[in-house]
Amino acid sequence: MVKKSRGFTIVELLIVIVVIAILAAITIVAYNGIQARAQSTSVQSDLIAMAKKIEIEAADSGVYQQVTTTTGIKINKAAFDTAENNLYYCRNTTTNQYAITAKAKSGKNYKVVNGALSETAGKLYASDTCTLVGTDTSNVVFAWNAGTPAWLSWAASN
Repeated sequence: MVKKSRGFTIVELLIVIVVIAILAAITIVAYNGIQARAQSTSVQSDLIAMAKKIEIEAADSGVYQQVTTTTGIKINKAAFDTAENNLYYCRNTTTNQYAITAKAKSGKNYKVVNGALSETAGKLYASDTCTLVGTDTSNVVFAWNAGTPAWLSWAASN
């Protein structure tokens, strides 16, 4: 009587391993895409909320104020790029305009000018942010200081 062994051949095992690897690669790519979209959406939401806070204060005082800890701005710091200075706010007290710019960890750049949010092609630095409202960098503040590195006190966490 010949005993027949049962089991999988090496080819069958290799096929299963390859299929699992392909499924894992698809999952990782999909997860990274979802994560990048979530970061971008979070930054957009934070910029809109910040603009609304600034607009509310302007409605009370008649001019766009400098942001401080009392402004009550809260952001999701984990969604912002921290490789360099980020999240700029600039106001022009002469024309009563403001601009906010930021870069998400996903690599996308956004700006809000007088309440209107849009995506920008490249990173906007302090001087670029102030140029959007026709002023110089003497009226700019930024939330993330890459030199320190630390978030400034007016940018509280959610």
